[in-house]
Amino acid sequence: MAHTLQTSAHLDALAPHRYTNPVQVAQAGTPDGVAIEVADFVLNRPEYRERSGRDGVGTKILVAGDNFGCGSSREHAPWSISGMGIRAIISTSFADIFHSNCMKNGMLPVTLPREQVLELLKDAGDLKEIEIDLASQSVIRECGTKYIFDIDPFRKNCLLNGLDDIGLTMQQMDAIRRFEAARSELYPWLDGATTRVPRLFAMSAENMPENTPSHNLNTPTPDEWREEVRARRAAKQASGQRQAAQ
Repeated sequence: MAHTLQTSAHLDALAPHRYTNPVQVAQAGTPDGVAIEVADFVLNRPEYRERSGRDGVGTKILVAGDNFGCGSSREHAPWSISGMGIRAIISTSFADIFHSNCMKNGMLPVTLPREQVLELLKDAGDLKEIEIDLASQSVIRECGTKYIFDIDPFRKNCLLNGLDDIGLTMQQMDAIRRFEAARSELYPWLDGATTRVPRLFAMSAENMPENTPSHNLNTPTPDEWREEVRARRAAKQASGQRQAAQ
């Protein structure tokens, strides 16, 4: 667990505006990258960066000051923090858009009363371990004390099941298929490659979920998708030829 006492940590302090995409953010600090690593930044300190814990090397929880993540609506701030291995942030308050972007990027923002955050800041400074149990909505200190936090049930379900916006959509594949079938009957001229839904393939990336509902949906592969389009086109051509011959 790492900590920062900075209040109203602005977006530009987390990810300067000149970085325009996740690749640039990920490259920051590398020899061929786009930024210089700040050695005394809390997440770069050896006691946090190289610390071994139950979930591997490096801190996974950040305890922060008030109004964390204020700034613009860009997702660069959660990208940057998540890219350093942080899975949860604890603060007294968050900027609204940053809070939402954390949820959308699989990172948990936990809001607690100030006196509890101050206790956790002390624990972090003393290199004590804490645990966050999302299922029970509790922060568990090394001494055993538990702090309960609130979270929207919908967001909680998404985080527990590894669902992003695409994953949520893909859960509705049966309804989408029924709609497509009805549309094909009513408006066949709209059929084509751009109206079909290909199968999504799991991306190989460190610290990314590999077995979520989105990975296991029975949707067409790209080759099956193209073959279906060819078959539909051939059937329509054959139907047109039969009608012309009558």
